[in-house]
Amino acid sequence: MTVPAFIKKADLSRMAEVASAQNVCVEVEINGSKIRVFPAPEATADTKTLAPRTRIKL
Repeated sequence: MTVPAFIKKADLSRMAEVASAQNVCVEVEINGSKIRVFPAPEATADTKTLAPRTRIKL
């Protein structure tokens, strides 16, 4: 038998929506453990893109 989920996917989705809409960190504490959801940083024009990974031949 599996252990029930610590937090439900729907709850995480709601937290992510609020974090993105309000641009804040959302935190919930369950049984002494804290879960934080941060909004994704917005891309700016001056950010550099990383070069694609290539395989190294030895």
